Amino acid sequence: MNSPAPTPQTRPVPPDPIPDKYAVLFRNSPDLITLTSLADGRFVEANQSVLEVTGYRHDEIIGRTPAELRLYEHPGDRERYVAQLRHHGRVLNLEANFRMKSGEIRTGLLSGEIIQWAGGDYILGVVRDITERRRAEQALRESETQLRLVWESSLDGMRLTDAHGIVRRVNEAYCRLMDQPRGALEGQPMSAPYPEALQAQILEKHRQRFRARNIPPHLERTIVLGNGKQLQVELSNAYLTLPGQTEMVLSVFRDVTERRRAELERIQLERQVQHAQKLESLGVLAGGIAHDFNNLLTAIIGNASLALLDLSPYAPAHQALFEINTAAQRAADLARQMLAYSGRGHFRIQELQLNELVRELGHLLSAAVSKKVHLRYELAGALPPLEGDATQVRQVIMNLITNAAEAIGDQPGVVVIATGTQPSTAADLARHNPAFRPGSDSPLPPGPYVFFQVSDTGSGMDRRTQERMFDPFFTTKFTGRGLGLAAVLGIVRGHRGALKLDSELGKGTTLRVLFPIRQQTPAPAPAPHPSPAPWRGQGLVLVVDDEPAVRALAQRMLERLGFAVLTAADGPSGLEAFRAHAARIVCVLLDKTMPTQDGEAVFAELRRLRAEVPVVLCSGYSEQEATRRFAGLGLAGFLQKPYTHDELAARIQTALQPGAGSPSSSAGPPTPP
Repeated sequence: MNSPAPTPQTRPVPPDPIPDKYAVLFRNSPDLITLTSLADGRFVEANQSVLEVTGYRHDEIIGRTPAELRLYEHPGDRERYVAQLRHHGRVLNLEANFRMKSGEIRTGLLSGEIIQWAGGDYILGVVRDITERRRAEQALRESETQLRLVWESSLDGMRLTDAHGIVRRVNEAYCRLMDQPRGALEGQPMSAPYPEALQAQILEKHRQRFRARNIPPHLERTIVLGNGKQLQVELSNAYLTLPGQTEMVLSVFRDVTERRRAELERIQLERQVQHAQKLESLGVLAGGIAHDFNNLLTAIIGNASLALLDLSPYAPAHQALFEINTAAQRAADLARQMLAYSGRGHFRIQELQLNELVRELGHLLSAAVSKKVHLRYELAGALPPLEGDATQVRQVIMNLITNAAEAIGDQPGVVVIATGTQPSTAADLARHNPAFRPGSDSPLPPGPYVFFQVSDTGSGMDRRTQERMFDPFFTTKFTGRGLGLAAVLGIVRGHRGALKLDSELGKGTTLRVLFPIRQQTPAPAPAPHPSPAPWRGQGLVLVVDDEPAVRALAQRMLERLGFAVLTAADGPSGLEAFRAHAARIVCVLLDKTMPTQDGEAVFAELRRLRAEVPVVLCSGYSEQEATRRFAGLGLAGFLQKPYTHDELAARIQTALQPGAGSPSSSAGPPTPP
């Protein structure tokens, strides 16, 4: 609110003008200078600064009193000022707030002195405008309050350090970060929280950088505290000049240990997923090749077995056929290894005692490894049984121990073979487990697992080798090693187990295989045993297979057994043939994997047309893989490709036994004659 215009008064005139030597100072001083009558308090003179700051004209001030102009925000300041003048004759730097003509309040330091002038008493008053200074001081106080709040409430550690490396001030977050009380940090060298062996080096480096003004503004580093605690921190530094021209470094510490650990885990998980996807792709490729390979081997092995039945052992071609059959069986073994790698291996599941399998292989293992390698057994007692294929589990044991011995090489070393049980969570089983295929396998169930572990004192493996160690035909030794660990991976995958690898260059390798513990279930009824060979059948058998060589082979084998045979190249033609001869057909030999309509769809339609007809499923994949979707539907049997004449005869004989083709019958493998 603007002050009211002053009432015109008669202007008092001092007896003598201001002397010339003071006139220039009076007119040009930046301070506000007034001359006031002590008797009535009216202004006698005011310099140009008074007019510029207050906004009044000269004639609006002269002859008026401060009270008439409402010049003081607090009238008591004027009374105190005059009282001190009367008592002491002078006043220095009395702070008061003044109201301008516009109503603005400004702050000034008021000084005054009573002077004698031409026989009268006057007050020479000088006001120094300190409004901006007070505003700056207030802003600084507010800033300091805010900075103090930030300093104490910040989650980041803050530290002020002088040029000598002495810590002048820290906040609570820094104390928590360094795990030290404030008293143990402030006033101490900045290197105090660090290991004693590093303190001198840290302090000297700070002093050198401070002198050269090259302290890095931003960096990330791992710091090790004196108590052994390791921290990953983002560090920001800035030079500050404090009151008194003291230069310091403000350091802000942000603890990113957990963030970096989470990022590392994410990167590791991504690598695991990528590795698992690569292995999955290789597994699909291996499984597909093995399946097609088995179709070819079916024709080779089957025809060879038929020819051997017809030839005299003394015929010139008998030995050649025998060698062909032997080579084909070895090729079938390779196909089984490829299926094992793909997780579709042919398993004969039974209850197994892991310790017994290891002990059985003891003599063979001792002969298979170098004499410089000592095998040490640490087998746990009273292990619960696992469910698996004895041959496949033996292959895992042999491969891992052989690889461990070869990793030691020609140098003396130790391979430790251990067994035991291990409780595992779902997260443990999914982590670092190349046997688990994200997106393909359901997570392994948590619970106790039986483990087989092999540790060696060899050279260990780098990360690149670890990433490729389960690839087919990969080796660090020489070419032509075969599937090796790739087959181990497939066997473990097929048994719903897990692999745990721990290896470091120069420190050896430990590989632990986990197998699920056998769930106690009622023992199944024993499968019926077919009558001893020779066996003859009768009736019409339908063979549905998309491979011409397999169809021709099956037809010859069945005709040799006494059957009439119908063949079909795919599902639709097979169903058409079945409808035409349903009453006469005594059994169907059905391929699982066919174009247009697969074995599962054909089987469902056969069940609808004639539920009791026996159906033997045939596939290049393992029984567990091929019959997974047929469980409880009444398959009369399963025939694994490649097969011989005797194996086909055994399956057909079992399938034709009463009840074999009913929906409630088991699809488990019969015992061959």
